[in-house]
Amino acid sequence: MQRARSTIPNSCCCPHLAFLSVVKYVCSPILAKTTSLRMLNTPVAPEKNMNTIEAIRDATKALINKTSSFMLCKLNAGFSTFNADGAGEVILLGNNKSLHDLIQELPSDSYCGIFIRAQAIDAEGSIREIIIFVSWTGPRMPPIKRTQAVKLKPELLGIINNVSSMPDLSDTADLEIAVLAKQLFNAAGAHKPKTYSMGSDSFDVTTLTQ
Repeated sequence: MQRARSTIPNSCCCPHLAFLSVVKYVCSPILAKTTSLRMLNTPVAPEKNMNTIEAIRDATKALINKTSSFMLCKLNAGFSTFNADGAGEVILLGNNKSLHDLIQELPSDSYCGIFIRAQAIDAEGSIREIIIFVSWTGPRMPPIKRTQAVKLKPELLGIINNVSSMPDLSDTADLEIAVLAKQLFNAAGAHKPKTYSMGSDSFDVTTLTQ
């Protein structure tokens, strides 16, 4: 029987690997009871078995520990839940990546849950970390699949505490930094930031009040 090989250490946010830009957890439906984990440009490490929801939970360490800015959870064809072997693919994008890089990874005909680590920076330079979630349905996704995808959002939102959920999207234009920053700014309390940063992108929200 073919075995899944892993090229990622037990902790995906290991400090000496933090410089890497892209990490892929490839959850292949061909490999029974395993999830193949692959980190680009790294030596082979010990094997690691997990289903897709476990891989997603493991990958969130990179967001929480601030070694990645974006995490994409793609659902494979033929699945209606992430809580299964081979249900999807998890992609982490490093802090030097942008929303444009994220958009290049989005599927056009399936579901993808997106976690974004944003920074709200005030005029004095203090930083508040925010993790936001966007539910993406590809524009070519069949209507019946869109309906089934509704239950995937709470499935993913339960993985990380204190996540800000954004409107569901199917147009990449809504994933521009200006659009997301405006939504965060409008939802912020009295102490509003000066700038929002997401990966290598940033937006000065003071322009919204001028």
